[in-house]
Parts: sequence; structure tokens; C-alpha cells
Amino acid sequence: MTGKQRYQQAANARAERKEDRVQTFSGTLGITTNAENQVEVPGRPGFVWVQLRNQLNETIQAFNESVSPVFGLPVLVEWDKDSPIRYKVRGRDIGRYTVWVTTNAAGDTVSDTSAYLPAHGASHSFNKLTGVGGGDIVWVYSDQFMPWAVTPSGSAGSLSVSVQPSAYYYDNQFRWAGGTGIAGFENYYPTGSSNARMLLIYLDPDTGNPYIATGTLTEFANTITGTQQIMPYMPSLIEETDIPLAGVRL
Repeated sequence: MTGKQRYQQAANARAERKEDRVQTFSGTLGITTNAENQVEVPGRPGFVWVQLRNQLNETIQAFNESVSPVFGLPVLVEWDKDSPIRYKVRGRDIGRYTVWVTTNAAGDTVSDTSAYLPAHGASHSFNKLTGVGGGDIVWVYSDQFMPWAVTPSGSAGSLSVSVQPSAYYYDNQFRWAGGTGIAGFENYYPTGSSNARMLLIYLDPDTGNPYIATGTLTEFANTITGTQQIMPYMPSLIEETDIPLAGVRL
């Protein structure tokens, strides 16, 4: 066998082993049925509806373990080479838009920074009653909750805090409050360098405004730390219907 023949034989063998390039299709998650948007296929766990961007706007079912089941999300789908009886979602079609934007709770258009990961909440959850948890549990602390979260803010003035917005039910109606700041802690400093003082940020349900409760301005040793230990020094609410939001230690 000549060298040319050996080369041709090797090339033919390689061509037979070469994997065909998988063809991908652009589409959009979800369909609308009876004026209702649906993404996940009923009775078929793990599958989503995808409307392909082709001449026929064909609607298919595709296996999804790559993206969040968000209606209208641009995706790429391909024929599943590991299970060649179905389509699967390859990932987001990031080339669909030059700039990705979304609408926030206030109705403003903002940059979309979501990774659109597939649904996997169970892997981060823990059930303390059954002792069953996922493989990547998230331990959440109380000060991480955002509704009415009280956080330091430089925009409302020096030594100020901002109150995140949230809804509440009072006097037989739902109301919306927060999204504002409180300033003026400078006047409540303890008198001694070794002392501390507690203030209470609360919400007046009648007006929806946050205020500061000072109590008797009792001072205590600044060596006293920990939530349980400082509770006796927390000021009382002005009215029984007031809503406590956070304590501030000075």
C-alpha cells in the first residue's frame, strides 16, 4: 500500500468517526392557551413548550435542565444526541438581544442581570421538621429579608437609614409603605464613650411613615452585645398598632 493510499484510508476512517455537528434552532419559551401563558408541559415533568423561530413558527416540547422556565425567554434548542427521541434546551439565546433589559416592580426598565438558571430551589432548601435538605443549603439570616429591611443610607442624610418598601394590611385595607429614609440619629448619642443606647425604627400604620422611638433613652454598657442581651433596652412602641421594623444601636 502506497503512502497516498494509507493517508486516504486514514482520512476515510477519521471521517467515519467524526461527530456530526449538532444543528441548533432559535426559539422562545412558552405558549398561550385560553389567554393563559404556559411554559412547562402539563403531565410531562422536565419538559417545556418552545415556539421555534422558523417559517412555520412550529411549537415543540423540549427537555429543559438549562434555563429558568420564564415565559418569552429566548432559547436555543437542539436534537438530544444522548436521547435521540426528543429536543432539549441548550441554553439562552444570548445573541437575540444586544442589551438585555427587564421591568422592575416600579415599572422601570433596568438592565437584566439574571442568569436564568434552571429551577433548583430544592437543592438550597432544608426542612427542619423532617431533617431533609438539599445538597447546597442556603442559611438565611433575618437581616437578609428585603421587605421593610432597614439599612444604612447616605442619601437620606448622615447617620441615617433607608426603609425598603412593602405592603401591609391595616384598617380593613391593603396599604403600601416604605421606600424612604430616616435621618437624625446624631441627637441620640449616648453620653459616655463606654455606654450604648438603643433606638427603635417603627412604622405608623395610619400614615405609612417610619419614625424613631427613643423611649427613655436608657443607656447601658457597650460591652453588652447580642440580640437577646439588648432586648431589655429596646424602646417600646408608641401605639399598640405600630409596626416594629428594626433596632438601631448607638
